[in-house]
Parts: sequence; C-alpha cells; structure tokens
Amino acid sequence: MKTLYSAAFAAISALSLLLPLSTTARGQQTLQSIPKPKKLSETLLSHNRLPINPFLIEAGEKAHVADLRGEELLKAGIYSDAIGAFQEALSYEPHDGLAYQHLAEAYTAMNQPDKAIAAYRTLFYDWPGKGWGSSIGSNTTVLMQFALVLLKTGQKAEALTVYQRGYHFLPTDRGPLPPLFTTPDFAAADFKAAAYTAMGLHETAWGVAADAPAYFERAIATQPAFATPYYYYGELLKGKPGRAADAVAAFNQARQLGGPQMQPFIDKAAKQGTTEFEGAVKRVGLTAQ
Repeated sequence: MKTLYSAAFAAISALSLLLPLSTTARGQQTLQSIPKPKKLSETLLSHNRLPINPFLIEAGEKAHVADLRGEELLKAGIYSDAIGAFQEALSYEPHDGLAYQHLAEAYTAMNQPDKAIAAYRTLFYDWPGKGWGSSIGSNTTVLMQFALVLLKTGQKAEALTVYQRGYHFLPTDRGPLPPLFTTPDFAAADFKAAAYTAMGLHETAWGVAADAPAYFERAIATQPAFATPYYYYGELLKGKPGRAADAVAAFNQARQLGGPQMQPFIDKAAKQGTTEFEGAVKRVGLTAQ
C-alpha cells in the first residue's frame, strides 16, 4: 500500500510540473493554462509578468519570450522598455543575435548612436561565426543600418567597410544596383541614399515588400539625383491599384536620371504589369526626357 501511495504521489507531482503556477491574493497556488504560442505576443504588453512558470523554461526560451516582448514594445515606439526587454533576453542568452540587433535599433530610435554602435559591434565583431558568419551577417538591411549609424558619428572608414559587406549580398538579377563606394570620400547624402536603396532592394528580394517603399522614398528624398530608387519605386507601384500613373512617372524619372544604362530595365518594366499599368504606359508613355 505504501508503494501505491508513493507512486500516486509521484504521478501527481510530475503532473504539477507540467503546468505553471500562479499565486492568488491569499497566497495559495493554483493551476492555470499555458497560452498558445500564437497568442503569446498578444498578451505581452497586457501582463506585468508572463503567465509562464519561469523555473520550467530553459534560458533560450526565456530569451525568446523577452525578445518577443521587446519587439512588440519596439513596434509600439516604447523604446526604453524595449531596451530593457532586450537586455533581459541577453541576460538569459548572451549570444542572442536578434536581441543585439533590436537593441541597436532601439538605441538608434532614441538617438543614442554610440550605444547602438556598441550593440552592432558586439553582434558582428565579438564572436567569430556568430555575427559575420550568421544569417544576420548577410542581412543587407541590418548591415546598412549599422553603416548609417557609423556615418552619423563620423566614422566613415568603418561605415564604408560595413556598406561594402552589405552590398555584396544584394541580388544581381532584379535590376540596377546602387553605387558601390570604394573610398571614404563619398558625400554623406549619396551614401545615405545608396544605403536606403540597398535596404529597399533587400526587403523586396526577401518578400518583405511592405517595408520597401519607405526605404525608396527615403532614398529619393535624401538624394533626388539618384536614378535607381526611382526605378524600384516604380516597380513596387505598378502593381498597386490606382498607382499606375505614379509608377510610370517614377520610371520616367529613373530613365531621365539614369540615361542609356537605365533604358533596358525600363523597357523590360514597361512590358510587364497589370492592365491598368499597361494603359498608363500607353497614355503617358515611357519616353526618354
């Protein structure tokens, strides 16, 4: 009988370990259900603490939860709290590359470039194979963000090195590329516009087209004399309802600024598009200015 009681007690104890514990107002522990993963990010901002038993989660899982909370805060523009969340993630997992990436973004948003640079350098330089050798090390958008922060603090030589690495991973089969700078005597506006264009091209190539228009718009606003961002902006607009005429105008501007080298890309773009776009091409034309 004693053996039977021991077995039953052990089974109940094992079951209790599978469920998180919460404390009531009287200090009694009660069982509560674990939220489904897809619901987790929706609850992060509405809970002072996560409804998960912290003693039963591995360090990597704790870091992931903190990362998710930080990303929600970052998207919401609550940068100081986002920084705290990413620092918490790093306390659990010191080699959490995404946490360092997002920490740098949060510092950049708070206009603290020195801290952003420190986070980027830790991400890319401190651990061979963790930064340059990882997927983040070939992410053109992240590298260009790093390069722009370096430029902001006047560190043009390092900014150039980082830019060149990001440039190396741009797709070469989608159209014209932004300029490849080889010396640090570039104009700041040219560098920024080229970096924004590279970021937009990377996002488009990886299917994150929702973020791409803003990058091309920044590039055009920063340096209106560059042809390449107009071309890709036109590519994004030509498939959007009601934006066909804007797409044609962007392509015309690209051809005007890019000259003969841009012509083949414009000709190809003019032959591919929606019926609305094809009609706009016929009405407005894509003639050289």
